[in-house]
Amino acid sequence: MEYSKTFKMNRIKTLESVRTLGGEEDSEMDAINVESIQTTISIWAQLKSSPKELWILLFCKFLEVVSFVSQDYIFILMLTKEFGFSDGGAGRMYSLIALATFFYGLFISGFIMDRYGVRTALILGSFALTVSRFLTAVIVD
Repeated sequence: MEYSKTFKMNRIKTLESVRTLGGEEDSEMDAINVESIQTTISIWAQLKSSPKELWILLFCKFLEVVSFVSQDYIFILMLTKEFGFSDGGAGRMYSLIALATFFYGLFISGFIMDRYGVRTALILGSFALTVSRFLTAVIVD
């Protein structure tokens, strides 16, 4: 309860200080932006006391997202340059693979998780991602 009261008082102070700098509408938007930045910083500050395992998980997730986006870019380039797909054909092929990935995540991984447990599902998923990315790296005509 104390946090929300302090948060509201800080917002009022921020709005008042920004109003003195410029017009009413612009200053209110600036105050909202300042407020959202302050809120984001306070949320990240709370993560300092989190366990080490959470930081490892966040770092792994970051690396997974970077590799996923990189693989998508490489996949589209490979389809157009190596296999002669048009841009539209490469986009359709990418859409089919994205749809298959969606259905795998929706149906198959849920079944594996329910049947064998979360740990086994994560290990199998990580193994499948590693194999697919390795094959993308070494595949040649």
